[in-house]
Amino acid sequence: LKHKPGLVERIIKSYTYSSEWVNRYPDSAAVLIVKYGILPDTAVAAHAIPGSNLRFVRAAEKENEIEDYLNVFYKLNPDIIGGKLPDEDFIYR
Repeated sequence: LKHKPGLVERIIKSYTYSSEWVNRYPDSAAVLIVKYGILPDTAVAAHAIPGSNLRFVRAAEKENEIEDYLNVFYKLNPDIIGGKLPDEDFIYR
């Protein structure tokens, strides 16, 4: 991140655009979903997209939810998440 500061922002913009595109063009997205083996049928894929709640949210906007999620695994078995909770640098800001 230090050597390529704009890279993460470009990736985030790409994810945002991609999720918006899938929701805007479900029939075209369905073709890709089948092509890459996610689902076997374009009609099923196109029908599933509107109810999928597919959207990109920056991790910093959901920091509390991510922390709660990781705590569930930590309490269950700390080894699941590497033996410790991540520090505050875990979330990209």
